[in-house]
Amino acid sequence: MEIATEALIKFIKLFLTEISESDFRGFPDSIYLTRKELELKDHFHSFVSCSPNIQYHFNVKETCNVKL
Repeated sequence: MEIATEALIKFIKLFLTEISESDFRGFPDSIYLTRKELELKDHFHSFVSCSPNIQYHFNVKETCNVKL
């Protein structure tokens, strides 16, 4: 998904600079610069499965409300 977005951003910059190079010179040409300029942040959430099979990796009593 990010490769396609990166290609789209580069295409848009190329298109805009062909229209008017002086007006769009500062247009970002990467995902990193676009996120930085627009102040976009990724919000990741981690979830734990409450399955009895995970008791070897996690303390189930602390992770889930499961009575063993």
